[in-house]
Amino acid sequence: NNSRTESYTGQNADVSADGKAEQTAFSSNDYIVITIAPSIATGGQTAANVGGVVDVIILKNKVLSTADKNARISGNTGVTVKAQSNARALLAAADVTAGSAKVAVGGCVSVVVSDTDTIALIKEGVKLLSENGDVNVNAISKEKLLAVLATVSASNASGANVSGTAAVAVISSDTTAKAEKNTTLIGANVNVTADSESYIMPIIANGTNATCGVGVSGMAIVEVFRRNVLAAVEEGAFVQAKNGSIIIEATGKDWVVTVVPSVMVSGGSVSVSGIVVVTVADSTVKAVAGNENAGSDTPTTKLEAKDSIGIIADLDSTY
Repeated sequence: NNSRTESYTGQNADVSADGKAEQTAFSSNDYIVITIAPSIATGGQTAANVGGVVDVIILKNKVLSTADKNARISGNTGVTVKAQSNARALLAAADVTAGSAKVAVGGCVSVVVSDTDTIALIKEGVKLLSENGDVNVNAISKEKLLAVLATVSASNASGANVSGTAAVAVISSDTTAKAEKNTTLIGANVNVTADSESYIMPIIANGTNATCGVGVSGMAIVEVFRRNVLAAVEEGAFVQAKNGSIIIEATGKDWVVTVVPSVMVSGGSVSVSGIVVVTVADSTVKAVAGNENAGSDTPTTKLEAKDSIGIIADLDSTY
């Protein structure tokens, strides 16, 4: 899947509303993949019995909400520029291998790759103005994955019985809420926020039964996260909360629970069972006001609030 969702206000545009002025790009995607691959052999003792299944989901989503250079957007009771992406995936795969063959092999492989860009962008020179409401620039990305994998291999032969399961989840996400240089944001409260969340639960079960010979049961799970979350107000910007607060906030949440039951029964001389779980996380969460590499000639970023000002970066991970 390769999708793009975009809302756009053009250069030098002048948008005015007596109520709220809202610009939103919203994408919601549900993916369901169910695969069952049985393999049953009743051949002689010299036969081989092999069953396997491979599932692959590749998701590439881009959600953009942009106010282009020198545009002016005003709403008496509020102004919002928002990009939001929601993705939910259910992956179910099962293989069953049974027979009286010399060799019984069962395998299950699942791969999920998700790459999402969610961007709310206020370009250079843009003005967002509200006399009586809040000004909001929000980027929100949420991903939920449930993967259920099962493999069973049974043989009453005197040979070998092998059952294995492998799962790979690669989650890449860029979530950005940004007011570029020389922008103006004025409202009762002003919020520039980027929020990225991933919830993943792999449930993987495998079993093997050999009445004699060799019984092998194994599984491997690899989970890779790459996440960039940025909430920023760049140099030369003027941000004013006339009645309340200014919040520049970036948050990231990773929640991964892996459930791995494994059963292996063998009446043979060799019995092996193993589980490998690998989780790799590379997350950058930043909230920025101004220019990190400012020099003496960099325009000043000015924040004024009647109440409070918060510049907040928060990463919460559970594995």
